[in-house]
Amino acid sequence: MEVASPYSQDEAAVLCRFGEICEEIHTCRFVCELPKHDHSITVVNQPDGTSRTQYPQYDKDDFLAFLTHFRKLVANREKTNIFAVLKIIGKHADDIERASLREIKRMLVSEAENPPMQIAIGTLGNETTYTPLQVQNIIFNGQVFHSDSELQGDLSKLLDFEPFTKAVFLRYATIVINNASRISWVLKSRGHISSGPGRCD
Repeated sequence: MEVASPYSQDEAAVLCRFGEICEEIHTCRFVCELPKHDHSITVVNQPDGTSRTQYPQYDKDDFLAFLTHFRKLVANREKTNIFAVLKIIGKHADDIERASLREIKRMLVSEAENPPMQIAIGTLGNETTYTPLQVQNIIFNGQVFHSDSELQGDLSKLLDFEPFTKAVFLRYATIVINNASRISWVLKSRGHISSGPGRCD
Protein backbone atom coordinates (compact mmCIF):
# COMPACT_ATOMS: atom_id res chain seq x y z
CA MET A 1 0.00 0.00 0.00
CA GLU A 2 1.45 3.34 -1.06
CA VAL A 3 1.56 6.01 1.64
CA ALA A 4 0.43 9.50 0.65
CA SER A 5 3.36 11.87 1.08
CA PRO A 6 2.88 15.33 2.59
CA TYR A 7 5.99 16.53 0.78
CA SER A 8 6.20 18.31 -2.56
CA GLN A 9 8.08 16.66 -5.42
CA ASP A 10 11.17 18.81 -4.76
CA GLU A 11 11.06 18.15 -1.02
CA ALA A 12 10.65 14.42 -1.57
CA ALA A 13 13.66 14.43 -3.90
CA VAL A 14 15.81 16.11 -1.24
CA LEU A 15 14.69 13.66 1.45
CA CYS A 16 15.31 10.73 -0.88
CA ARG A 17 18.84 11.93 -1.60
CA PHE A 18 19.35 12.51 2.13
CA GLY A 19 18.45 8.87 2.76
CA GLU A 20 20.89 7.76 0.05
CA ILE A 21 23.70 9.77 1.61
CA CYS A 22 23.07 8.20 5.01
CA GLU A 23 23.36 4.75 3.42
CA GLU A 24 26.51 5.75 1.52
CA ILE A 25 28.13 6.92 4.75
CA HIS A 26 27.36 3.68 6.56
CA THR A 27 28.79 1.58 3.74
CA CYS A 28 31.96 3.64 3.12
CA ARG A 29 35.13 1.86 4.20
CA PHE A 30 36.21 4.47 6.74
CA VAL A 31 33.00 4.07 8.75
CA CYS A 32 33.06 0.27 8.41
CA GLU A 33 36.64 0.16 9.72
CA LEU A 34 36.09 2.68 12.52
CA PRO A 35 34.84 0.18 15.16
CA LYS A 36 38.03 -1.86 14.70
CA HIS A 37 40.24 0.98 15.93
CA ASP A 38 41.32 1.73 19.47
CA HIS A 39 40.39 5.41 19.64
CA SER A 40 42.24 6.17 22.86
CA ILE A 41 45.11 8.65 22.90
CA THR A 42 47.77 7.92 25.52
CA VAL A 43 51.15 9.34 26.46
CA VAL A 44 53.67 6.69 27.54
CA ASN A 45 56.76 7.70 29.55
CA GLN A 46 59.96 6.10 28.30
CA PRO A 47 62.92 4.91 30.46
CA ASP A 48 65.14 7.66 29.03
CA GLY A 49 62.78 10.36 30.31
CA THR A 50 61.12 11.08 26.98
CA SER A 51 57.49 10.31 26.20
CA ARG A 52 55.72 8.67 23.28
CA THR A 53 52.17 9.45 22.20
CA GLN A 54 50.07 6.54 21.01
CA TYR A 55 47.00 7.31 18.94
CA PRO A 56 44.78 5.67 16.30
CA GLN A 57 46.07 5.63 12.73
CA TYR A 58 43.30 6.20 10.18
CA ASP A 59 43.73 5.57 6.46
CA LYS A 60 44.04 8.99 4.81
CA ASP A 61 42.33 8.04 1.55
CA ASP A 62 39.43 6.40 3.39
CA PHE A 63 39.05 9.49 5.58
CA LEU A 64 38.95 11.81 2.55
CA ALA A 65 36.39 9.57 0.83
CA PHE A 66 34.27 9.69 3.99
CA LEU A 67 34.44 13.50 4.01
CA THR A 68 32.96 13.71 0.50
CA HIS A 69 29.83 11.99 1.86
CA PHE A 70 29.73 13.71 5.25
CA ARG A 71 30.06 17.16 3.67
CA LYS A 72 26.65 16.68 2.03
CA LEU A 73 25.07 16.51 5.50
CA VAL A 74 26.69 19.66 6.88
CA ALA A 75 27.78 22.05 4.10
CA ASN A 76 25.60 25.18 4.13
CA ARG A 77 24.93 25.15 0.39
CA GLU A 78 23.95 21.48 0.22
CA LYS A 79 20.21 20.85 -0.09
CA THR A 80 20.74 17.69 2.01
CA ASN A 81 22.24 19.65 4.90
CA ILE A 82 20.71 18.11 8.03
CA PHE A 83 19.29 21.47 9.17
CA ALA A 84 17.63 21.97 5.78
CA VAL A 85 16.14 18.48 6.07
CA LEU A 86 14.85 19.24 9.58
CA LYS A 87 13.19 22.37 8.19
CA ILE A 88 11.46 20.41 5.41
CA ILE A 89 10.16 17.81 7.87
CA GLY A 90 9.10 20.51 10.33
CA LYS A 91 6.85 22.18 7.73
CA HIS A 92 4.63 19.10 7.70
CA ALA A 93 5.02 17.94 11.32
CA ASP A 94 2.60 18.26 14.22
CA ASP A 95 3.43 20.27 17.36
CA ILE A 96 4.94 17.31 19.21
CA GLU A 97 7.19 16.39 16.30
CA ARG A 98 8.23 20.02 15.80
CA ALA A 99 9.33 20.15 19.43
CA SER A 100 11.45 17.03 18.88
CA LEU A 101 12.96 18.50 15.72
CA ARG A 102 13.80 21.74 17.55
CA GLU A 103 15.54 19.72 20.25
CA ILE A 104 17.60 17.84 17.65
CA LYS A 105 18.61 21.15 16.06
CA ARG A 106 19.47 22.68 19.45
CA MET A 107 21.63 19.69 20.36
CA LEU A 108 23.46 19.68 17.01
CA VAL A 109 24.19 23.41 17.22
CA SER A 110 25.44 22.99 20.78
CA GLU A 111 27.71 20.10 19.78
CA ALA A 112 29.07 22.11 16.85
CA GLU A 113 29.66 25.40 18.62
CA ASN A 114 29.98 24.73 22.35
CA PRO A 115 30.63 21.03 23.00
CA PRO A 116 32.25 19.51 26.10
CA MET A 117 35.18 18.40 23.93
CA GLN A 118 37.19 21.11 22.18
CA ILE A 119 40.85 21.52 21.26
CA ALA A 120 43.04 24.34 22.57
CA ILE A 121 46.40 24.93 20.88
CA GLY A 122 49.12 27.28 22.11
CA THR A 123 51.03 28.22 25.22
CA LEU A 124 49.29 28.49 28.60
CA GLY A 125 47.21 31.64 28.67
CA ASN A 126 47.63 32.19 24.93
CA GLU A 127 45.67 29.27 23.51
CA THR A 128 43.50 29.25 20.43
CA THR A 129 40.38 27.16 21.01
CA TYR A 130 38.74 25.34 18.11
CA THR A 131 35.18 24.04 18.17
CA PRO A 132 34.15 21.09 15.96
CA LEU A 133 32.43 23.54 13.59
CA GLN A 134 35.67 25.52 13.21
CA VAL A 135 37.70 22.33 12.74
CA GLN A 136 35.25 21.19 10.08
CA ASN A 137 35.46 24.54 8.26
CA ILE A 138 39.27 24.49 8.30
CA ILE A 139 39.45 20.90 7.06
CA PHE A 140 36.87 21.45 4.31
CA ASN A 141 37.89 24.92 3.13
CA GLY A 142 41.57 24.99 4.01
CA GLN A 143 42.66 21.50 3.00
CA VAL A 144 40.26 19.08 1.33
CA PHE A 145 37.78 20.85 -0.96
CA HIS A 146 39.32 24.35 -1.13
CA SER A 147 42.62 26.03 -0.24
CA ASP A 148 41.53 29.22 1.46
CA SER A 149 44.77 31.15 2.14
CA GLU A 150 43.27 32.77 5.24
CA LEU A 151 42.85 29.35 6.86
CA GLN A 152 46.36 28.03 6.26
CA GLY A 153 47.70 29.24 9.62
CA ASP A 154 44.91 27.50 11.48
CA LEU A 155 45.30 24.41 9.31
CA SER A 156 49.00 24.21 10.16
CA LYS A 157 48.16 24.30 13.88
CA LEU A 158 45.52 21.60 13.54
CA LEU A 159 47.80 19.33 11.51
CA ASP A 160 50.48 19.62 14.20
CA PHE A 161 47.96 18.14 16.65
CA GLU A 162 46.17 15.88 14.15
CA PRO A 163 45.26 12.98 16.50
CA PHE A 164 43.48 15.37 18.86
CA THR A 165 41.96 17.33 15.97
CA LYS A 166 40.46 14.19 14.44
CA ALA A 167 39.18 13.03 17.84
CA VAL A 168 37.22 16.28 18.25
CA PHE A 169 35.96 16.20 14.67
CA LEU A 170 34.98 12.51 14.67
CA ARG A 171 33.04 12.86 17.91
CA TYR A 172 30.95 15.60 16.30
CA ALA A 173 30.66 13.78 12.97
CA THR A 174 29.42 10.65 14.74
CA ILE A 175 26.66 12.64 16.49
CA VAL A 176 25.57 14.20 13.18
CA ILE A 177 25.57 10.84 11.38
CA ASN A 178 23.65 9.07 14.15
CA ASN A 179 20.93 11.73 14.14
CA ALA A 180 20.78 11.81 10.35
CA SER A 181 20.42 8.03 10.28
CA ARG A 182 17.57 8.11 12.81
CA ILE A 183 15.77 10.76 10.75
CA SER A 184 16.26 8.68 7.60
CA TRP A 185 14.94 5.57 9.38
CA VAL A 186 11.78 7.39 10.48
CA LEU A 187 11.18 8.63 6.93
CA LYS A 188 11.61 5.10 5.58
CA SER A 189 9.38 3.55 8.25
CA ARG A 190 6.61 5.97 7.29
CA GLY A 191 7.00 5.14 3.61
CA HIS A 192 8.18 8.62 2.61
CA ILE A 193 11.47 7.35 1.20
CA SER A 194 12.50 3.89 0.10
CA SER A 195 15.69 1.85 0.10
CA GLY A 196 17.79 0.57 -2.76
CA PRO A 197 19.84 1.93 -5.64
CA GLY A 198 18.16 4.20 -8.17
CA ARG A 199 15.20 5.04 -5.96
CA CYS A 200 15.76 8.78 -6.36
CA ASP A 201 15.96 8.68 -10.16
